[in-house]
Amino acid sequence: MKDGDRTHVTREPEQVRAFRDTWRDGIHSYLSYLCDRLTVARDLLHESGSIFVQIGDENVHCVQAVMDEAFGEDNFCSFIAFQKTTGSTTETIPATHDCILFFQRQYTSN
Repeated sequence: MKDGDRTHVTREPEQVRAFRDTWRDGIHSYLSYLCDRLTVARDLLHESGSIFVQIGDENVHCVQAVMDEAFGEDNFCSFIAFQKTTGSTTETIPATHDCILFFQRQYTSN
């Protein structure tokens, strides 16, 4: 909907794409996209603001590196792991948790 005009509402269903379809160059495309968004988020946050990013354990180390770059390593607050399931039927060790990276806004002295 644009400018509150209900005639601009589309009735077409959203197209759902898998990670591999959305990010042509895989994790590198995603991290580049994320870096751009985190830089804007940092600039828009209030000086006492903070940001939380939820990510699976497969790429959390990559995302933390991008967040370190955007917010500065000194502004890392916490790595929060939480259980997302109580069991799994896989024959390998299951990924039973997700991660939340918690950073505060980078302070600038003016």
